[in-house]
Amino acid sequence: MYNDNEYTLSPKSVVYDQFPVWKSNALGSPGEANTFWYKTADEGKTIPSLVISGDDDGMMYMADPVMTDGSWNFGEYTVEKIYQSGEFNPADQSPVSAGTLGKHLVLDLDGDGCNEVVVANYHNKQVVILEQEKGAGCR
Repeated sequence: MYNDNEYTLSPKSVVYDQFPVWKSNALGSPGEANTFWYKTADEGKTIPSLVISGDDDGMMYMADPVMTDGSWNFGEYTVEKIYQSGEFNPADQSPVSAGTLGKHLVLDLDGDGCNEVVVANYHNKQVVILEQEKGAGCR
């Protein structure tokens, strides 16, 4: 919708709403979401998946579009957890104990045509590469 030369967006669909609720203003989830194509050759040519950081819940999520008879129902995704930085304890709301993840990157690190996800894991002081399973090819 255009109003006075401004474009405004309104929510069209909710992809996922099962992130934890925090009692502390210092903690939050979700974090950043980025487009993800399993094959680099598909980038910009097919409907992307979404890779979503759970931020302080310490999880990475993959949201894949749901296809019905070859077409996509706008906004419909299946979501699964693809990485966990540590045991998530919703009873412990301390910023010190949060399994916080930092910014992630999506790219083909090894040149095999399949994208990987690089995760900054603050909780464990690590940088982790999530690679697609070999033998399955790109999904």
